[in-house]
Amino acid sequence: MLFSPLLVYIISYSTFDFTYLPYFAPSLLDATFGSGGEVTTPINSRGNSDWGRSILIQPDGKIVASGYSDASIHTFSNSGNDESFNGARNDFALARYTSAGVLDTSFGTSGKTTTDIGTDTDDKGNAAALQPDGKIVVAGTSSNDFALARYGGTVPATPTPTATNTPTSTPTSTPVAVVNVNHTTGAPNSFFTFQASGFPANATATIFINNVLLTTVQTDGTGLLAFTISTSNLPTGTYTVRVEVNPTATVTFAIDSNAPLRANESGAPVFAAPPEAAQHKLYLPQTER
Repeated sequence: MLFSPLLVYIISYSTFDFTYLPYFAPSLLDATFGSGGEVTTPINSRGNSDWGRSILIQPDGKIVASGYSDASIHTFSNSGNDESFNGARNDFALARYTSAGVLDTSFGTSGKTTTDIGTDTDDKGNAAALQPDGKIVVAGTSSNDFALARYGGTVPATPTPTATNTPTSTPTSTPVAVVNVNHTTGAPNSFFTFQASGFPANATATIFINNVLLTTVQTDGTGLLAFTISTSNLPTGTYTVRVEVNPTATVTFAIDSNAPLRANESGAPVFAAPPEAAQHKLYLPQTER
């Protein structure tokens, strides 16, 4: 289970599949997520049981659910009795979703991956953590042994198409969404002003700081927006601000006692950073019962 000031995320299993439920306080499903606020994912194709045990949110807003999946293969006789069994047990299992609850097909195989830690071992992933470089670490057990697995890597570059002599129309350039901050560091109680561009015109942008909801801001007629964050509620440390419309852009700043105090230098609307941003955790593993 993962908490934020306005949301509660629950990862579990239902009818042998991963189940992911985001709740808006007070306990109302977020109908914009998945199907009516719910997502259920079968990890294997044999209809075996899948257990979701842990969840984490990446800085880009993508959601990683981890746990384990029954990898055994049974062969049944005509009478329905269990005739043979291949000896396999559970495997580590992960699935990654977009912030809208859709499987991220760039992850694993069609958004899912499983790992067999040992031959004929019962492998259960019970907790997950996100490294600063974006790699995912899953911890659990392999039969009677402690087990760790790490996932991640560089996405191969898309090959450049070979030029042809066929006349083509000039494609319309698509603006790239970016968000910039006027200072990358500042002393405690500083003000940081952010300017974003490349977003849809007259759209509602949702602002997060360390994955904690800050506010919503409307873009102007050219897709621009500006806002200022007051850090009086935050201790020293590094913070990531995410502007989410479609597409999404992020920028990082730091509160440093050795940096200058930054005054409010713009007329943009000012929002106080919630203290929960300093305490926000990326995952909260569940205890197996």
